[in-house]
Amino acid sequence: MYGRLSIIAAFSLIAALPAHAQLCAGTASYTTGRMQAGGQFLSNDDYSAYGVGLNVGNARGVYGGVQVANYDYDFINESGLTIGVGGGYQMRPAKQGFQICPVAALGIGLGPDNIAGSNTDMSTFQFSAGALIGVVAHRSGNMQIIPTGGLSIVNSKFTLSSPGGANVEDSETFLAIDLGAGLVFNSVWTIRPMLSLPMGADNREESVSLGVSYNFGKRASAAKPARQPARRSR
Repeated sequence: MYGRLSIIAAFSLIAALPAHAQLCAGTASYTTGRMQAGGQFLSNDDYSAYGVGLNVGNARGVYGGVQVANYDYDFINESGLTIGVGGGYQMRPAKQGFQICPVAALGIGLGPDNIAGSNTDMSTFQFSAGALIGVVAHRSGNMQIIPTGGLSIVNSKFTLSSPGGANVEDSETFLAIDLGAGLVFNSVWTIRPMLSLPMGADNREESVSLGVSYNFGKRASAAKPARQPARRSR
């Protein structure tokens, strides 16, 4: 059972804690609101998860946010909490309809505890870094369709803590490919289905997720205003 838990824990943060950006992640631009609140549901053959997050950003530059998610592990009827932070850098405005962003995320998984009454607790630690690209493929009235894709390198550590200080640890580094599309309505609402594929890891499992987010708050300027020449005194 513990071997199977280690495999699942290595993949559990890939899609549930995304670093939402603008077009590069298939979501509404921060130009419509510098705050982005959202929720996401994720599922595969072994577990399901649901979480919420809040992100802050500008039209260009650094952005980031925090996320909290709950995992329900189907085959052991146990659940655990994951807390994550993520962010990136918007390298360029969405000229010609596309945008590229380097991204990074850090997640800490707490639980499940006392697995199957064994007094054994599970925890995870994961760091990922990579890049996302998104492009506006279709505009129709107040709706946009934004396909998005990303490639990240992921390092994940899994720990089982048992009574008496007997711990079992395992770590793994692999690639993660994320593919999906965002449906953006009225430039503030986003519905985004995603498929996440861990590559180069043993017994990898793909995950599907569905996220919804809303941009609000002060609008961010897409570009800095041109500097006005100084007037000559008469």
